[in-house]
Amino acid sequence: MARHLTQIIQPLKQYLSARFVKQWRLAKTYDIADLSNLPAPLYIAQMRGEALLKLTFFECLEQKQIADPQSQQYAWQQLIQSNRCLNEIAEKSGLLAFFHISTEHADYKLQCFNAYCIVLWDAALNNNKLKDNLTFGLVNHYLPTLYPTKSKEKTPQQLKKEIAKLLGEQWQLKPEIKESFSTTAESVTFSLTAKLKGYSTYTLITLNGKRLNITKNKAYKACLKQLQNEKAPLPNALSALKKQAPTPLV
Repeated sequence: MARHLTQIIQPLKQYLSARFVKQWRLAKTYDIADLSNLPAPLYIAQMRGEALLKLTFFECLEQKQIADPQSQQYAWQQLIQSNRCLNEIAEKSGLLAFFHISTEHADYKLQCFNAYCIVLWDAALNNNKLKDNLTFGLVNHYLPTLYPTKSKEKTPQQLKKEIAKLLGEQWQLKPEIKESFSTTAESVTFSLTAKLKGYSTYTLITLNGKRLNITKNKAYKACLKQLQNEKAPLPNALSALKKQAPTPLV
């Protein structure tokens, strides 16, 4: 996510530096939150920039198949109305310095919003790519934060490797993890065992269930969790087979 935000911040920084040199910066006497007292060009730029932001915001949502009013309202409130996104961009791009915005100002959020809209409209007139960054780029970057994706479940093969690695750390020996199961018409019994050369086979877990795949997945997950919570004892070492004494001839 941070990488994508850079794609908004960096072009905006460059634009502000090139378009608004020091002598063009807004006078400190102006309060960007008080639109009625701004010069007409800034007033109109804010109004048209806000309109453009709203238009493109909902257009972008609809392109992403987010068309129901409840979801659109939620996205607008969380991303724009709360101002957390616009504040972050304003703070990291240098927008605060140009408009003399202080984080201590009572209307700090409104100042950031108005400044963003003014620059957005200016970009719409002079830099179409930056305009897209400040509208579609804004939504593309922040929208996923409202709908975090669930982490994919690990496969039994991945869990098997984790179990073997964890046992290897606990025993200081590399085990081989084996599966075994038996089925009847109505149930299945699934077991995981660990094998070490020179040691007895160690049963890690045995689970009963109705379906093999479901029981297998549960067994791998439960086994890993069990090993994370409690160290498994090292299996018993096998005794060396004694050579049989030769049978004396009669």
